[in-house]
Amino acid sequence: MQETRDNPDAVADHGVEEVAAHCAKFIDGLDSPPILIGHSSAACSSRSCWARATARPGSPSTPLRSRACCRFPLSALYATLPVFKNPANRHRAVSLTADQFAYGFGNALSRKESDRL
Repeated sequence: MQETRDNPDAVADHGVEEVAAHCAKFIDGLDSPPILIGHSSAACSSRSCWARATARPGSPSTPLRSRACCRFPLSALYATLPVFKNPANRHRAVSLTADQFAYGFGNALSRKESDRL
């Protein structure tokens, strides 16, 4: 994780297909295909790997909403504000603080576990 924080450009501007291609390359090196389960953006990558037949589908996952759908809870907007409030962040990787991560992603975990992740 520190390596990514030190060099965020290494992970910037990668879309679902690039992530899925990276995962598929890793999966191809395994002895047997894993079961992939994803949520949100990871669900999109998981489904792409399923379509490539590199992994077996897991339980149903919740993909990102389409761009045509603009209704989300205010909490989702607040959680993404650190990234989207600055237009210069487009095509960049932006790290969240521990508090921002806990609010947006680690809210079902203990704070200790959220901080570890």
